[in-house]
Amino acid sequence: MKPILFTVPALLLAFFSTPGSALAADNDSILADEDTLVTDDVVPTECTAITLSDVAIANGVYQAALSETIGTADLADLFQIEFYTADLSALRTDLVVGSYDLASEANDNYATCTECVRVFEDIAADNSGVAATYFQYSGAIEIAEIGTRPLESKGSIHVFVHEVTIDASTYESTPVAGGACYEITGAWDTICVPSCGDAVCGTDGCGGECGAGCETGKQCNADRSGCIDCTAITIADIVPNIDYPSLYQGVVVEELGDTFDDLFQIEFYGEQVPGTYDLTGTNYYDCSQCVVVTQDGVDDPAALPKVFFQESGSLVLDAAILVDGEMGAESKGHLDGVRLVEVTIASDYTSTPVPGGSCLAITEAEWDTMGAATTDDDALLTDDEITDSVVTDAADTLIDEDIVATDDTDTQKKSDDGCGCSVIF
Repeated sequence: MKPILFTVPALLLAFFSTPGSALAADNDSILADEDTLVTDDVVPTECTAITLSDVAIANGVYQAALSETIGTADLADLFQIEFYTADLSALRTDLVVGSYDLASEANDNYATCTECVRVFEDIAADNSGVAATYFQYSGAIEIAEIGTRPLESKGSIHVFVHEVTIDASTYESTPVAGGACYEITGAWDTICVPSCGDAVCGTDGCGGECGAGCETGKQCNADRSGCIDCTAITIADIVPNIDYPSLYQGVVVEELGDTFDDLFQIEFYGEQVPGTYDLTGTNYYDCSQCVVVTQDGVDDPAALPKVFFQESGSLVLDAAILVDGEMGAESKGHLDGVRLVEVTIASDYTSTPVPGGSCLAITEAEWDTMGAATTDDDALLTDDEITDSVVTDAADTLIDEDIVATDDTDTQKKSDDGCGCSVIF
């Protein structure tokens, strides 16, 4: 059973609604042409030609903008290629050089395809649905070269898609009688080339680090010429979220990155008792006391959020009025010597430090909500703004929020019901 259905965040919608410079589609290198692709049993006879632009890897799939609007002008459209394992249980990341026939017996239905092309027309502004979905009925993908990182490749596509409905339970795709069709061509090169030059530290743009890197407690400076101390920050106005009292939120006093809001939160999971908790060596996947800062963590297409997670230090819970043993809205505590490092957060919530990434040192963060039931959090975070971004390497210019939603939420440790978080998956 395929694990994903369609969900696109507002951040990505804004990116794709106004395509940037198009990637050149070398049609001469594409294996198939229209005469050899269209068969007699396909209902559409004339398809509108469209090219792809801004092809990129985003959360395990290829996504791209279209050269022209296919529906309502003020709503976004999206092109997507999904590669699945042979048993359809997971998205595939290890591509192989060669040709992929999109009209093969397995690929002629979304329920069985291992190479799947879909187009979404008029994605609702609130991501609640689309006006129409299109699926392949003929065409080919050519993978000419593969890179060292997951899904990296040089390739091209020539595909015909027509309007379908897709059953939410079986994933069976059914052509819509009289539906529109499109002939889509495009090419891409998502193979990252490391870039260090004279840099002695910092990221190489491809998941690696330049030079010898920086020692613990240091970060690379802006021009990557040397190491400096972690950025010192103070946290003010820490209060429980009015809807999720186990989620405490605060204000980052100093401005990080661009002029967008920076978001601070402490997430408490499971039973809590007053005491001192060592945050060293923890992971977001299974932390019981989780400290997170999201730099430029707003729903804005121009923002490039970074996520920071605890590396060392302590959380001191001086007092708390618990609810069934779990954190409630009334407590007193502070952070002591907490250092955060830049991370990515995977679909299973595992946090991984970014090679050559930045770091933050919290110099002050304390709260006392004893006697105050809940506090209005209008000035703090909304549910859609909480840990919703994963930062990839510089080459991955798409910052990925929930680009494709999975159906395996029962296996996930953290959920919206737990703390109001919407960690990307």
